[in-house]
Amino acid sequence: YLVNSLSWCGQAAPPGINYDTCSDPKGCNENNSYDFWGKMSTWFAKSASGSIQVILNAGRDPAFAPDSFFATFELPNLQHDKVDKVEIIVVHGIDGKDIPTEKCGSGSIKQLQDLIEQYKFKWSCADNPSAIYHHLCTSTPTNFQCRNIHGIARIILLAALVAGSVLILIMAAFIIALLYGRGRAARYQKMPENVKA
Repeated sequence: YLVNSLSWCGQAAPPGINYDTCSDPKGCNENNSYDFWGKMSTWFAKSASGSIQVILNAGRDPAFAPDSFFATFELPNLQHDKVDKVEIIVVHGIDGKDIPTEKCGSGSIKQLQDLIEQYKFKWSCADNPSAIYHHLCTSTPTNFQCRNIHGIARIILLAALVAGSVLILIMAAFIIALLYGRGRAARYQKMPENVKA
């Protein structure tokens, strides 16, 4: 985050970098920010390991851009001896403004899946997994869909509590019946033979 939205240009005068203005009539510095982020993305990709996640916004058209930093610098530099799998997470949001074709297996997401296969990596894709959906709801808890999710969660929790209580009552009744049966059997064994008959 230290260099997010930061622009800079090289200059002959000390300290060698100008963070305020870019007076560059020859256009020498116009790509320095792109080059910086390209190098950082390459380094980041080479150091990645395990299962990596790519989060895409389904409300953007396209959700995956073939000229993105991920496609240009990161995916080509992932190391096969370090990376096991690429997980694609498609975030559809809760505002209903999604692009219908932008989902796993279609639209630009399909292009990404094909590209990952070209680089010979395993992949998986998930449309709006619950963890992401709940995260979105933390910032908009009053949204209708978020209220529905929380309402459903409460119903499920209540049903689980009721089912658990019923199960405990059944087990308690079974134990009482078992103890009662054993008590009767013990009393029957102690009775005289003539009474038993």
